[in-house]
Amino acid sequence: MGWLQRAGRYELIDDSKDGEELLPLSHGNGAAAHAAAAVKKNDDMSEGGFGFFKASNYREEKLPYFVKMSLHLLTCFFVIVNVIASTKYLSFKLWLYYKELPQTVTSPWLFVLLACELVYWFCSILSAIDSVIPPSRRPKSALLNIDDPSNCPTVDFLFPCSKEPPEIPLEAVRAGLAMDYPADRFRILVLDDGGQDELKAAVEALQSESGYGKQLRYLRRTKLPGVPHHFKCGNLNYGLEHSESEYIVIVDADMILHPTFLRRSLPYLVKSPNVAYTQIPQSFYNIPPGDPLSDSGLFFYEKMLVRRDAIDTANCVGTGAVFRRKHLDSIGGFQSHSITEDTNTSFILLSKGYTSVYVHEVLQIGLVPWTFEGFLKQRIRWANGAIHQIATWPVILFGPLTRFNWVQKVLVFWHTAFYFMSITNVLLLAVLYAALAFALNLTVGSLDENRQLMSYLAIALLAQRLAWILLWADMTQSIQTRNREDSFFWWMTPYFFRMMIKTFFDWNTTFIFRSTGNIDRAVLEAKKEQTSEGRFKHVKAHMIYVVVVTATLIYRIHDAIKYKECRSVLIVLGLTLFHITVCAHMLVPIIFLAFPTSHFKSEDRKKLLSYDAYGVPKYSPATAAKPTWVSSMLIYEFLFYANLVFWFAVWYFARDLETTHQALLSVCKPETLPR
Repeated sequence: MGWLQRAGRYELIDDSKDGEELLPLSHGNGAAAHAAAAVKKNDDMSEGGFGFFKASNYREEKLPYFVKMSLHLLTCFFVIVNVIASTKYLSFKLWLYYKELPQTVTSPWLFVLLACELVYWFCSILSAIDSVIPPSRRPKSALLNIDDPSNCPTVDFLFPCSKEPPEIPLEAVRAGLAMDYPADRFRILVLDDGGQDELKAAVEALQSESGYGKQLRYLRRTKLPGVPHHFKCGNLNYGLEHSESEYIVIVDADMILHPTFLRRSLPYLVKSPNVAYTQIPQSFYNIPPGDPLSDSGLFFYEKMLVRRDAIDTANCVGTGAVFRRKHLDSIGGFQSHSITEDTNTSFILLSKGYTSVYVHEVLQIGLVPWTFEGFLKQRIRWANGAIHQIATWPVILFGPLTRFNWVQKVLVFWHTAFYFMSITNVLLLAVLYAALAFALNLTVGSLDENRQLMSYLAIALLAQRLAWILLWADMTQSIQTRNREDSFFWWMTPYFFRMMIKTFFDWNTTFIFRSTGNIDRAVLEAKKEQTSEGRFKHVKAHMIYVVVVTATLIYRIHDAIKYKECRSVLIVLGLTLFHITVCAHMLVPIIFLAFPTSHFKSEDRKKLLSYDAYGVPKYSPATAAKPTWVSSMLIYEFLFYANLVFWFAVWYFARDLETTHQALLSVCKPETLPR
């Protein structure tokens, strides 16, 4: 359990200590730094703080950490309760189905429902392991000292481009050139895989006009017909062929780096030779109000990567990463086994025993897709990449030389397994819709046995929902981001399901890459989404589901009220709220496409940024764009708590047989009560 102890320990941040450890990069200032540290220590004592126990340190560091850990421990409690209760529920259900096997086999859909529940149970175990990892308490390092440029490591920035509008990568390049780092110690390599002469001319003009001839270089590789070129991965490796620097930075063409990026990231690599790469979160400046498509990825960047950093397993996200060239060369450069070379490369490095550092600071801002089609292609590409990584499992998960511990193996497995849940989601929705529409029997055994079964299920679902609330409690706009994540899980199901089926039957076609900026550009130029047919063609499945389920609900509710037949009433009570909630989630992309005027437009992009006198985009990490709040989220929050209240009521009325009997009498005719 050493990984858990390492992850959960509290380490007080001592800025003077961090700064002192970085001094070897600038030997000439050693005495001054020691003197400054001594002055800081005396100041701490004079403030009445007794060193690190001073009041400001307690408020700014220790108190927030203890609050965070208290929330984490409470979350762990409910996660464990959920796992225990769901295990009890399924074991009791399996026993009941075996006991009543002749009755069970007459309802074959029960076996499909049971299979779905077993898959969800298994996934809940994987998710629980991910959730109980304590948040990282990695001390924030001081800025890299650059007073003596000769002691600063050399760095090459790789900017892979693929037919984005040239002004976008050009702004990213300008931001890179404005880096707060000695000019003779870093270079910008523009890797143009789209073969745009306009971009080449713009880069060459920047070279000559601004005197960046040595720092800036334009590269375009030759792609021979019939020879695999591996898309972005091949482009990055082509960049490596033209680089001899100690460190490599990969930056997406639309990402604008903060001037302190290198000075914030490099200290972790310089201080620890075993660190293979550092990664910063992504932030975006064109997220539509309310973040309807969950573009921001706040849960991933503010929770998942922070926890995974605690066990040195934060994966690369494809931009804003600094790689140690020596370690990258040891695995043969960026890995082409998957269309998502970023996570694939990082997992292989980590499996070799190297570590990573997640620098949880907003040091890059970029663009989310402007169009819904661009968003879908991006997410499907990520999903395809995760599936491709199965090919590496024999080596990184099960190979004799892997250095992963069992927790890291679970996280790598879960990274891919998540997408298989789309198949389970489709089966579950189909069975539960059929149960509602055709009044299918969903129970076997006696009333008392089903009362016990439902009490276990209610406890499991209540614990899962409470843990979900706590997971988000200390996040930015927790209510909105939590509900957006719930919605994303359901409304993306049809797309992930179709992707999975396509993967099973036509594996080779999943290795197709088009940059998001390129897709957006093509869609906008063709104006595909300006007509109703073009606008809604990607949400036909969602529209059909909402219409059909709504009509069925109206019919079944009317039928249940009219006849008060107990089985009909129980089915309607049990399934109506579920289907209404899923319908609300399925409406998200429909509403997004129905009201395009509420979104930012690509032609207004520059209005969303600030520029300095030289045309370099600028922003403050402290005030970088966050999703804005929209009041419609209160509808989803109401549904969330309505489900919570419903399952609390189920648990309450299922406590004993008499209470259950009385509850049923209030909604059913006595002669239709189950025995």
